[in-house]
Formats: sequence, structure tokens, C-alpha cells
Amino acid sequence: MTATHDEAEQGLAATQQAGGRPEDLRAVQEWALRFPIIDVMTRPPLFCDPEVTIHAAAETMASQGVGSLILLRPDGPSAILTERDLVRAIADRLNPDLTWAVEVASEDIVALRSDDTVRDAIESMVACGIHHLPVKRDGTVIGMVSASDLLVTLSDLTLGVAPD
Repeated sequence: MTATHDEAEQGLAATQQAGGRPEDLRAVQEWALRFPIIDVMTRPPLFCDPEVTIHAAAETMASQGVGSLILLRPDGPSAILTERDLVRAIADRLNPDLTWAVEVASEDIVALRSDDTVRDAIESMVACGIHHLPVKRDGTVIGMVSASDLLVTLSDLTLGVAPD
């Protein structure tokens, strides 16, 4: 069962009125963890050719303000390139103008379904040690959720703290 944003806000208001007792906060946290992941996505996914250089991929990520790109082959997503992959490539002294994204990207793509919850996302990220999860509907990637997206959502739903 997923919580709606209105239910989470009602739970937060009740907790604040009750003086924020631990048992009340736990109820709000449970509501927040059932929040639909599709409502947490902040933007559509960004795709790139696997044979773009990591320099070009890093430029795209920087200009778009994202921490990951999905590498897309004609038959579908093949890998995910993240900030961590780029840091590792630089640490390994790979030439960013001569190294293809596919050479350093993570091939094992862990993804969420559009009907998954915030809890599902957190559990997947912790279990796999990752910070970015594509969201799929009917096998098609429709969005991306980052650890930052989850932090903002949980802060908003449980503490009433939202970014400006």
C-alpha cells in the first residue's frame, strides 16, 4: 500500500500538533516510506550513446545537473554511467578524450518499477551500494531516482523541510 502526499502531510501535521512524540514520528516515517517512487522522480532519464567519450558524457552530466546517464543501444539500455564511474576513470588515469563511456560504465543496471515505493528504492540502493536507479514502466525507462531525490522527499515528508 502506498501513501499519498496528502496522507503524509496529514500525518506530519498530526505529529507536529502532538509535540512530535517518537511513536508519532514513526508513523510519519512509515507513511513516507510507502510514498510512490514515481512521485519522487525529478526528471526524465538522460540517455547517451555508449561510444561517446567520458569527457563528452561528463560535460552532458554537468550541463544537465545530473549524476548519471543511461547508455542506450538500439536494443535498449545497456549500462549506466555515474559520477563514481567518472571518478574511478580519472583515478585510473584514463584519457577522458580517448575513453568511451561504455568502457567505464556499470553494466549491471538495477532498476525500480513505477509502482515501487521509497522503501524499495532505499533498500535497493543500500543493498547494491548505488546512488542512482532507473524507473521502468512496462520495460521502458521512464525516469531516474537518485539518493538526493530520496533525501529531499524524506526531508519534506517527515520533517516538513523542502528545498527552495
